[in-house]
Amino acid sequence: APLAQHRSRRRKSPAGRTRWIRRSRKPMLPLFAYGTLRDPEYQRELFARTYPMRPAEAPGFLVVSTGGGYVAATARQGATIAGALVELDAAAYAIADAWEDRSVYDRIEIEARLADGEPARCFIYVRPGAAGAAVGDGRLADRPRSEVIADIRRFRAGAS
Repeated sequence: APLAQHRSRRRKSPAGRTRWIRRSRKPMLPLFAYGTLRDPEYQRELFARTYPMRPAEAPGFLVVSTGGGYVAATARQGATIAGALVELDAAAYAIADAWEDRSVYDRIEIEARLADGEPARCFIYVRPGAAGAAVGDGRLADRPRSEVIADIRRFRAGAS
């Protein structure tokens, strides 16, 4: 396997001998973000840092208002969502999964399109069967920024 995909670590065996362990360094897929997770201020509140982003589109999906103050993606033939690919790590995905409430949203793998037209495999959070009004104005949530930040802070306080 290519060296860039693996990292070796030295470990002591129970007998005291040194052995080498290879661990996969395969990168995680980026997240296609269309709502709160694509905003740097929201990222800082949620993850205590920001993550690299690249503009992208998700063909075959539509953003709708959930009626609960946030937006959701749902599959819709002929629709396309503008958003960003966010390069999250495993720790950030664990937080994002909890924030996105995996009992309501599914994280699925899709093929998005980068700004230059190149395809990119990624994850997206979708809400199956979401039937709210289409949101085409690029809004990240259906509530004021201060309320979203307060929600994130409550979430983080409860997750501690």
